[in-house]
Amino acid sequence: MASNILLIPTDFSEITLNAVDYGAALAKSLNLKVTLAHILTKDSISKLKKENLAEEDAVTKLKTLSEETKNKFKIEVNYIIKKGSLFTSLSEIEKELDATLLLFGTYGKSTGIFNYFTGADAFKLVSKTQCPDIVIQKGVVFPETMKNIVFPVSTTTKIGHKLVWAKILAKAFNAKVHVFKLYEPSDSAQIKMRTLMNKFLKPEFDKQGIDFIELEAKKEGNFGEQLLKYSDSIKADMIIIMNDPDPSNYIQAYEESIIFNNYLIPIMCVNV
Repeated sequence: MASNILLIPTDFSEITLNAVDYGAALAKSLNLKVTLAHILTKDSISKLKKENLAEEDAVTKLKTLSEETKNKFKIEVNYIIKKGSLFTSLSEIEKELDATLLLFGTYGKSTGIFNYFTGADAFKLVSKTQCPDIVIQKGVVFPETMKNIVFPVSTTTKIGHKLVWAKILAKAFNAKVHVFKLYEPSDSAQIKMRTLMNKFLKPEFDKQGIDFIELEAKKEGNFGEQLLKYSDSIKADMIIIMNDPDPSNYIQAYEESIIFNNYLIPIMCVNV
């Protein structure tokens, strides 16, 4: 798994500190190392000055958080601090580390990911990173174990990379995978879906000894809404989706509605 590094950006706000705890617990279960990242933007430097603090104080704070996380979770934790624009710097760090996963916390769509991060840049981060992103919302804590993972599928979206992570998580936690299929109206699409299930997904899950269930969305109604309602009904621990960015590098309406879902279900977003 690349460098076996889980990258967690933090600005020391409540939501990002919560993300550090969530990510560290996940990293321990997946045998990953953690790297905490803090970006010194123009806004954050200005905020430090107003509080009569220097850039070195941010370094000290990040180092302390790293040590505390290491001692609390008994895992390897490193840290990195970089000056520049938030979006560009995080993308650079992710590539430099060859990170396996990037995890961040968000207050929701309206406020963006960080105090200094606009919604548009948040969408760019999800679309631009090479590794999968896990997005958790305010108040979400890591469960003792994952029991239910939801895996939406259609005949028009690639699922190979998403399947890799479904298997990793299901095996690590002995979780059940819920394959939630888009309703396909045409005969040809239905044949493709059966082929996808019977010749690809089922053999992969069976080979790994992964427990799974197959469900289909209703003909009527919005697929994303049905997916979220079902996920909430089974108390899903995570939904794994594919992100196919448009030419402007923004996530699209479907992905956005899932990532910022009102049920506060953590989302893993795997880029095509």
